[in-house]
Amino acid sequence: MTSMSIVPSFNFSIGETSFQNFNKEQDFFLWYQLLIELLKQLPSTSVSQNNLLAECRLKYFDDTTQLRKIQEFEDTYDSTNVIEWYIRVAFLYRLLNKALRTKNILIIFQFRFVLIDLYNCLAQLHESYISSLRSQKETISELVMFHGQGLTVAELQSLKDNINGRISINSFFFTSTWNEIPLHFAGNALERSLIESIFFEIHCSVKNYLTKPFAYLEKEEKVLFTMGTIFQINFVEKLTDQIWHVKLTLCDDDNDLIRTE
Repeated sequence: MTSMSIVPSFNFSIGETSFQNFNKEQDFFLWYQLLIELLKQLPSTSVSQNNLLAECRLKYFDDTTQLRKIQEFEDTYDSTNVIEWYIRVAFLYRLLNKALRTKNILIIFQFRFVLIDLYNCLAQLHESYISSLRSQKETISELVMFHGQGLTVAELQSLKDNINGRISINSFFFTSTWNEIPLHFAGNALERSLIESIFFEIHCSVKNYLTKPFAYLEKEEKVLFTMGTIFQINFVEKLTDQIWHVKLTLCDDDNDLIRTE
């Protein structure tokens, strides 16, 4: 799954993947989880910010609009508004998620201070979000969310071959609490021979606070999950002639789900 945006996610390139399949890519699956933990421990410094800005300016050297945004980012960015920047600024969102999908360690490392800020902000929002759900009169034990996007034929087959197995999502991603919008963003696979339209149904327990946080963003009316979130694949079925229905369940931190079976 790519990062789940407000626009359809059909921009796949050779070498990009949306998720890691535990059964087929066990070594890399575990390595990626360790990388996330390592990045969380690194300090955010002016050097890391300068490295990121240099990379962004290099990628968009001929795009005056994005260069202005990069300068604005340098002048006004603060860790407290990292989610707003991630959502609304194309250069940040595109470069970060491409690095995560291609598993480009150099670029991921250059983006480390944004990744750390995103994670920390989500962790704070997650605690508040779960607490608010627990305080409601009618106890909510599970949330159901939805997401629509395109996957490559190979990625869809990987999901089919791994029923009851686990996947780790490579990037930060959005889900919706309304199923009509994700159906729209699943797209029309008939227009793209190498892409399949996927409607994801995602079930999440809210009994515990998680080390891979997610939180509801009121302005966007969406739920944002952190990179490396692990899900179990419950089923993959045809929803219509053009759309596949994939049910996922968020794996609780209490379960030893990345242990070799």
